[in-house]
Amino acid sequence: MARKRKRPGKRRRRSRKSGPEARTLFLARKGIPEAQFLLGQMYMTGESGVRYDPVRSVRWLRAAAEQGHAEARMYLAEAADAGHLPARYLLAALRGEDDEFDGAVEFGDLDDLDALGEFGDPDDLDGFGHPDAAEVFDAFGDPSPEEMREIIEKLLREAWKGDEDAQFGVALPYHLGLGVDRNHEEAIRWFRAAAGQGNSTAKTNLGVMHYNGEGVPAPDHEAALRWYRAAAEQDDAAALHNLGCMHYEGEGGLEPDPVKAAQLFLRAARLDYPEAQYVVALKYSEGDGVEQDAAEAVAWFRKAAKRGQAEAQYEMGIRHVEGDGVEQDGEEAERWLVRSAEQGQVLASYALARLYDEGDLLPLHEAKALEFLRWAAVEEWPPAMNRLGVWLLYGKGVEKDPEEAVRWFRMAAEEGFPLAQHNLAKSYLTGVGIKQDDGKAAKWYRSAATQGFAPSQLAIGMLYLLGRGVERDESRAVRWLERGGESGILDFEEIVGEEEEWMSHPLLARLTGHEGGGGSPPN
Repeated sequence: MARKRKRPGKRRRRSRKSGPEARTLFLARKGIPEAQFLLGQMYMTGESGVRYDPVRSVRWLRAAAEQGHAEARMYLAEAADAGHLPARYLLAALRGEDDEFDGAVEFGDLDDLDALGEFGDPDDLDGFGHPDAAEVFDAFGDPSPEEMREIIEKLLREAWKGDEDAQFGVALPYHLGLGVDRNHEEAIRWFRAAAGQGNSTAKTNLGVMHYNGEGVPAPDHEAALRWYRAAAEQDDAAALHNLGCMHYEGEGGLEPDPVKAAQLFLRAARLDYPEAQYVVALKYSEGDGVEQDAAEAVAWFRKAAKRGQAEAQYEMGIRHVEGDGVEQDGEEAERWLVRSAEQGQVLASYALARLYDEGDLLPLHEAKALEFLRWAAVEEWPPAMNRLGVWLLYGKGVEKDPEEAVRWFRMAAEEGFPLAQHNLAKSYLTGVGIKQDDGKAAKWYRSAATQGFAPSQLAIGMLYLLGRGVERDESRAVRWLERGGESGILDFEEIVGEEEEWMSHPLLARLTGHEGGGGSPPN
């Protein structure tokens, strides 16, 4: 399995959810109504280990109901009958009962109750320069929107009195728009106040805001560099990591310096900063700024993985698949890949789908393979979208649905994935799952062929030879057929389907040595 590694970044996300809640939340956020309904049901009943939370329940039931999910409306009705005011007014809005909906003022100053949908979870917070930003809000006890506003008002009173923690505490909601309208200028004002009293995290966050151009006229990398350096002098791990990124890329007037960057990443990693631990592992793995050391790479990947860093968890999983620096171990691979996938790491989801489908390191499990394949496809990973399309086309683990298969082929094809472009082209050529159209088939075959995909090179060659979807051009046909034939692919029937005029053409037989065959689209 090929690996895809990300470059050092200055922003990170962390999710502390796991298990059914994490999996359902992942799909619900992608707009899948069934997942939104299930999540709302989980919060409403407190099942599957999920904490009872009627406000979040209504939020997700509303999202599903607005997409026409009948059971979601039923649950909203039951909640309304039980006296749950948010459910009562949301249900009225969905039914178009404006007078009843206007009565939402009884629930508080929420106008149209958008706060239910937009307040979000502490788990959704982007920690930007600070690894523990989400934990700031854990101390608030996971408040409702109204409670959050009260907390901010209290923090503001203390902040004006010069309390450093309150100044930082009020800056963060302004930056993220929690309980107040997002206001980067106010966030900078209070971060500056806290930084002036020596708060290293506030300095780091000021660096991030200047780097991104938030609350300032334009991105200012030199100012970001100054703030990161000030925080790094206090051994702020996030600042050290971000400073390492700037040295690596040569930003803010710096010259690119992989060695200096690696030193900074290592300092942050030793302070138990998981993002830096992952980057250090990459450096040792690739010999980038440090002497290559496979054992050190594995050690740092493991440390970052244990701290919940999703990419490191993926890396540990794949290493156990391949036996790279660790023993090949299907159960260990599964353990790490599941943890990574539950945080939304699409490569981990796709890797699990393949492991469960192939049945080598793990027992064959078609249902699990399909579940993780869907995760990866919903996250718009082109190989997963294409493979899911193939499964839908042939009814592998799921009811046959050619139209839905074509939808996934198209999404992956539009991302430039040649296998999906080829499969979409074949769908147009054969009229399976979509209206037959030689011209569109030629368009997509050509797109994949120009990327060097041999089956599409053969297919577009035949279209030029026969004048289907394009003007007949034997010289172009020969060029494409020769390119495709160089790959040694003989099973032309599998590539373009059984059509007598294709299979019997003498030029095709001469160039490809075709003798017939059959099969499914490449996946």
